[in-house]
Amino acid sequence: MMKHTWTTRCAVGVALAGLTATATAASPALGASSGPAGIVDYTIKRGSYTPSNSDNYKSADARCPTGTVVLGGGGQISGAGGRVGLRVVNPHRESNGRYRVTVAAAEIPFGTAQNWQVRAYAVCGKKPAGYYLTGWKKSVTDRDRTFKTAAATCPGNRKPLGYGAKITGADGNASLRSMFVPAHLPRTVSVSGSEAATNARSRWSVSSQAVCADVSVGQREKNGDWSTVRSASVFCPADRRPLGAGVMLSATQQTLRNLLVRAVYPFTLFGGGGSAAQVSEDWNGTSGAWKVRAQVICVP
Repeated sequence: MMKHTWTTRCAVGVALAGLTATATAASPALGASSGPAGIVDYTIKRGSYTPSNSDNYKSADARCPTGTVVLGGGGQISGAGGRVGLRVVNPHRESNGRYRVTVAAAEIPFGTAQNWQVRAYAVCGKKPAGYYLTGWKKSVTDRDRTFKTAAATCPGNRKPLGYGAKITGADGNASLRSMFVPAHLPRTVSVSGSEAATNARSRWSVSSQAVCADVSVGQREKNGDWSTVRSASVFCPADRRPLGAGVMLSATQQTLRNLLVRAVYPFTLFGGGGSAAQVSEDWNGTSGAWKVRAQVICVP
């Protein structure tokens, strides 16, 4: 029997919804300026939602304050469950020297008349020791593979602070499935993408990028528990704050084609912080088993 779980209904989802409402009323900056000991002027900037309509492709930005750099970030889709997936999470430096995170999402094949919107998150702070943005590392570009991966590795004595991921080509026929630091490759950001179940053999690729800093900054990734309720979260230890927000999916490659990553973002809540990930099945649903896991990179 096919499932059509397009919304997340769990305690985590309720708690994070409360976070969003509280933060909106307070300020677009979600973090306190004091921040972790190793990151000066730490803050989480949440960009505005794009207009709510049925355009098939949308992008949004979250900009860091002048004098700070991007350390991590993420994105969030609202509306049109089962019809829209994330395609881009891009931390980068603008031509004017400021830093931002750009997020993009697209409707999957056959689109939707439903309204939806997307927004970006940027984690910002003063430039830490060894700060470095890697170039994009791209997978093969073809129409033959339904699942592709790419990996970007921090050079020298550096480790990731945040993740970058993007799909190129295929319009809404391909979207992101994961971005995380593997336990056996602690200097690497691994990213994956998958075609939609109804893709018409479009050419596409997936690319990975790492936001890096010297290991002396004290960054450390933490994985949450695997979740079967379509939403997952993970908290940093009490003495640490979140930078990068990652997501992992466990499923067969065939089942992955029916899944959509709808949100992966950092948050602060009740004096702590972490990251959240939300996934839905596409409008066709799937009988295949799957689960989702959130990852967060934390600093002291």
